[in-house]
Amino acid sequence: GSAATHAELLLQVLRIAREPREDAGGRIQVPDMSAEDASLVRTAFGDNYGSLLEVKRRYDPDNMFRFNQNIRPGDGA
Repeated sequence: GSAATHAELLLQVLRIAREPREDAGGRIQVPDMSAEDASLVRTAFGDNYGSLLEVKRRYDPDNMFRFNQNIRPGDGA
């Protein structure tokens, strides 16, 4: 992908992740939260998880950006 595509992905993720949520399922800033545990990641992003998964599948299907609280492109919504 191009640099513009990566920048667009980042902007979409930031917009979605910053939306206020009522459910507040977890804190994604906590460094010891395992990026390998998809259920913790899903809970942390709450209602935004489905939208973030769509962005991930569209712009990062090979999971190049897979560090920290990773949303895997193959995860179910």
